[in-house]
Amino acid sequence: MEKVRKILLLLCVTPMLLSAKTLEEYVDAANNGDAEAQFHLGKHYAAMGDTIHEATVVGHRNGKTNTSRWTFRKKGQGSPMNDTIAFEWYEKSANQGYVLAQVELGFCYMYGLGVGQDCAKALGYYHKAAEQNNAIAQGHLGKSYYYGIGMTSGNDSIALCWYRRAAENGDVSSMTRVGDCYWSGYGVPKNDSIAVHWYKKAAENGDGFAMGRVGDCYWGGRGVPKSDSIAMHWYKKAAEKGNGHAMNRLGYFYSMGIGVQKDDSIAFHYYKKSTKNFFDYGRTFLILGDCYKSGRGVDKDYVKAAEMYREAALQNNAEAQYKLGVCYFDGFAYPKDYAEAVEWWRKAAEQGYPKAQYELGMSYLKGRGVAPDVSKGKYWVKKAANRGNRSAIHFCKKKGW
Repeated sequence: MEKVRKILLLLCVTPMLLSAKTLEEYVDAANNGDAEAQFHLGKHYAAMGDTIHEATVVGHRNGKTNTSRWTFRKKGQGSPMNDTIAFEWYEKSANQGYVLAQVELGFCYMYGLGVGQDCAKALGYYHKAAEQNNAIAQGHLGKSYYYGIGMTSGNDSIALCWYRRAAENGDVSSMTRVGDCYWSGYGVPKNDSIAVHWYKKAAENGDGFAMGRVGDCYWGGRGVPKSDSIAMHWYKKAAEKGNGHAMNRLGYFYSMGIGVQKDDSIAFHYYKKSTKNFFDYGRTFLILGDCYKSGRGVDKDYVKAAEMYREAALQNNAEAQYKLGVCYFDGFAYPKDYAEAVEWWRKAAEQGYPKAQYELGMSYLKGRGVAPDVSKGKYWVKKAANRGNRSAIHFCKKKGW
């Protein structure tokens, strides 16, 4: 089964634009075969302009095909960027063995920047740079073997080998990946203590994702003694780095008074902030909807509550779909609309949400928002009862179902 991951990368390219005089000097040197000058010319052209580039990368892992759709937004200066010219200079430099150019050329081939996408060639250049002990290339190889990019299947053991080499050479993101491998048992037996070691090493080098992982370790007591206060410390550091998962955890900590005095206002602040950086958007928008509805940490606002439920429902969150249906059924923030309520309850019911199954069944039985159908009504009410919904259980007993 294909899984699609959509990823947005904002590449704030380190300014490499050269002055006219310096550019002329680099061009002369590059045309005379100077590999370093050729590389810097490539960086110069890659850093120009402001453009968006999209690429699709297919990987094979555990018998499944995973498609990642990458969107790069390159922000630079000057005239429009020319990735093709950048690629040409990288290629000249890389073919002379210049390691930094080999890394950039591999990246160009991987994502089709200035050249047709060719993951196999990308791996070839990554290998050349990695064998020269380039940590960035080693990290790229680790990722490629983990996801099975440019090959028939991923290989966790080889991925870990490259991640470890990159980590030992100072690549911070690879330190985190080594931690992940030990945390989850990818290519190596699970070992929480070793995972924590690598997460801390990456965190101490400024990796926001790793900081969040360290927080998880202390909160769950995995590899370290459980400590809510230390978890809070690391989540705050991670949040400052833009880690949405950590922001979400902070929202939960403040809402429940875990390791800190309970404060619904601060909890709301972190939950709202995490919607821009957290992968579980649906769950977070659902929480925000509940906050607006009840006035927990924010002024009551039924319209905003419904808006949050809708955002969560569109992310396929079953509970939010049910609550959005209730909004339409009760005329809460929207005009009453039984048909619309039924459609949202149906979506939630098909995901196994018991309350929605019960309401959908009763809608069929009573003909609210849908044509009456006793058979379908009985089907959905019984499903809700089988999943423990008390109203459904009571109704089935009353009917002798």
